[in-house]
Amino acid sequence: MATMRSLKADPENREIIITRTFDAPAALVFRMWTEAEQVARWWAPAGCTTTVRQMDVRPGGTFRLVMHGPDGADYPVKGVYKEVSPPRRLVYTDDWDDDSKPSMPSLVTVTFDERDGKTALTLHILCATPEDRAAMIDMGVVTGWNSCFDKLAKELAKA
Repeated sequence: MATMRSLKADPENREIIITRTFDAPAALVFRMWTEAEQVARWWAPAGCTTTVRQMDVRPGGTFRLVMHGPDGADYPVKGVYKEVSPPRRLVYTDDWDDDSKPSMPSLVTVTFDERDGKTALTLHILCATPEDRAAMIDMGVVTGWNSCFDKLAKELAKA
């Protein structure tokens, strides 16, 4: 089960930070972020699904995912892995993979801190501009990630 939800964000900066604690070891939580078949099970808010089109988890490797909304809308995203340090840290770029959407590039750092068999996960999103950060918050990025983390907790409980 996931516990300890929190959000820290200052409207004057470019950061969004979300933390959750999962009742699972860091190696397992890290694996859920880096194996395509696992990512497809939880990487989308409730009511949505994800198709993993490409996932090459190594520094310089890329990913392409498509989140499918309940209304049939698709939300393709892409990124490049900058750092892969199992099971402690994952750093990647993130942006829309759709020319019809305005680019909103961000740098995402995920840390996995294990204590007593539980993993404190910190998701740090560094947006390119304060305006991009505001737009992400307005489109529900915090609610969306927390919904994803609810799904991740259920998948971890099955593992």
